[in-house]
Amino acid sequence: ADIRNPLSLLAHERSRFATCQWELLTPTDISIPLTHRLVLYTLEAGDCLFSVQMMNFMLQFTLHRSS
Repeated sequence: ADIRNPLSLLAHERSRFATCQWELLTPTDISIPLTHRLVLYTLEAGDCLFSVQMMNFMLQFTLHRSS
């Protein structure tokens, strides 16, 4: 992709991420293709879950120290 041409770069990125780059293997060995967008959603959900777990841990630690 020509980085001096934004439209060319955008087309390159779109075609690069349009293909499946990840696969999920189920317990029955069925391969499920994961799109780039689905992988990003999964990572974002993991970050949100991690944040909630950290807030919960900090709250429990604070309550434990104050009692």
